[in-house]
Amino acid sequence: MSQKLCVSGLVSSFTGLSPRSHLVVDWEVCFSPEGIEEALALQYLRKARPPVRQSVALGEVLSENRQPWDSAEELPSHRFRTFDMSRKYRSVLNELCFTRPCETVLLLRLLFEEDAIGRPAIGGRSNPRGTRPLTAGEIATNWDEVVRDRCIAKWAQENGANNSEDIEAMLSGMDSELQSLQRKFVESDLEECTSAMALPDGLRSAVWDTVGRQAAPGSHGVTFLLRNTSPWTDKQAYSFITRELGETTASIEDITLRRVSSVSEIETILDEQSSSSANEGMTYLSAYWNQLVLLGAVVSKRRELFLVEWCKRSNNMMDRAKAKASNCFLSAEDLFQSTSVEYAQSYLSVQESVLGVSIPSRPRTE
Repeated sequence: MSQKLCVSGLVSSFTGLSPRSHLVVDWEVCFSPEGIEEALALQYLRKARPPVRQSVALGEVLSENRQPWDSAEELPSHRFRTFDMSRKYRSVLNELCFTRPCETVLLLRLLFEEDAIGRPAIGGRSNPRGTRPLTAGEIATNWDEVVRDRCIAKWAQENGANNSEDIEAMLSGMDSELQSLQRKFVESDLEECTSAMALPDGLRSAVWDTVGRQAAPGSHGVTFLLRNTSPWTDKQAYSFITRELGETTASIEDITLRRVSSVSEIETILDEQSSSSANEGMTYLSAYWNQLVLLGAVVSKRRELFLVEWCKRSNNMMDRAKAKASNCFLSAEDLFQSTSVEYAQSYLSVQESVLGVSIPSRPRTE
């Protein structure tokens, strides 16, 4: 196996997994949460900020006072990117790493309000602020320094939260309710949840093929890491895994779920697996770049750490660039090389249709 010294000591060059190597995977690597987050954020927004009471005088309705999101069942799209809320929402999420669920609601509200302000510009009419809503790039660039605080301040004012303690309690309550909504969604219909959170078909097949092979009889097992803040219960997670593995030879007894709340706890788990005499080594597929940087200083030849390409919800463009430069970046195409070319062709064909460019595929290496 080729190796290269990288930033913070990270070792890389993914060439596939040995059956005698233990696989550790962040739970977020195996599914795509964007669709669920978007639907639940909209559901929460409509509940938390319902239509304002009408203004009526002498029997005449003076103002409907409707909210821009009142009748929305999904985020509207548009042929122009500036007015395409669905594209903008996902673009911002791909650039930022939200640390708490409530930020998805704050962002969603901002996009609806910006769209309402800019909508007259679609027809060329004047509007109170100029000609267009904020772009995804403008929101992402200024989110941490300005935009998020303004969104929080507006929500806090409406809730009567006047100090930092009240505001934190408000945000924590939003986080808790959003996690509860996701947990209820998983409980109510696992099949629909699995479908809604599934990765693109080719990538989905490659990821679960990799997990299945490492959990097959004679292999050395898989450990999934679930954050303590995750809305998934262990029972739900095991049901999800069983459904995704389907009719494979994988043994659910060789798959372990571990709850973690800190990098030190992850480090302990990696140490256990990489130092075990039963394993040839340990490979960790992570959704979080900053976490890998903290873990990289203690990496050894028996441990390989990778940031996966497709977890764009958990890391931003700069994180992915650093991982590529450090040679500890696992792309979808690299994963395909260790599974099947058919997966690659299926996945790449989708990417070509989205990007409008031709993506060459490397031949599979044995």
